[in-house]
Amino acid sequence: MSGRFLLDNEFAFSSVVLACDLDTAREYGEIKNALREKGRLIPEIIIISFN
Repeated sequence: MSGRFLLDNEFAFSSVVLACDLDTAREYGEIKNALREKGRLIPEIIIISFN
């Protein structure tokens, strides 16, 4: 088992998963775009849907 796998598992088990509806996604997009326009990029997030 690689160190990378252990690190990813530690991150996954210590993370909190929040629900995200369409309104939340739109708000996130607006904030992210406003920051991008100011040159203050934020990291991409991983969005997984289990619908």
